[in-house]
Amino acid sequence: RVSDQVAVENEEAERYIHAHAGKFMTPQFICFDELIVPDREEANQLKVTLSAQEDLAQIAQERDYPLRPRREDGLVCMHSLFKTPYPNLWQALQEADLNVLEGPVQTRDGYALFKVIAKNRLSPSRWTRLCREPVVFCYSGRSKCALMSG
Repeated sequence: RVSDQVAVENEEAERYIHAHAGKFMTPQFICFDELIVPDREEANQLKVTLSAQEDLAQIAQERDYPLRPRREDGLVCMHSLFKTPYPNLWQALQEADLNVLEGPVQTRDGYALFKVIAKNRLSPSRWTRLCREPVVFCYSGRSKCALMSG
């Protein structure tokens, strides 16, 4: 039994959580419809002619443009973990208003026109939203455990 061998005070466990808060966060994600256009000029022309009500995935299929993997609801969802390979797109997605056609933004795949459908914010994970009931919290490979009550 680990609890008989290790004693960690609640305060020590709380200090650990606060010192390593980044490990206990749920990543931000943004879901959007997207049209990846091969060149900037064509992307600019499409931006003028398209509206936010159009199905960008359908247009991509009709024009044989590349499509990123999509969820069942037809949306592309990008987590903040992908901001490194797509920094310009991630920044534009964060700044975009909901349901407004935005872009073009240059990516390694082409020029993205997009409309953001849903956003969530970086938030504490379930581990930092301590339960009202006592919880056993272990860290460092289970070598330290504490009984915590919220």
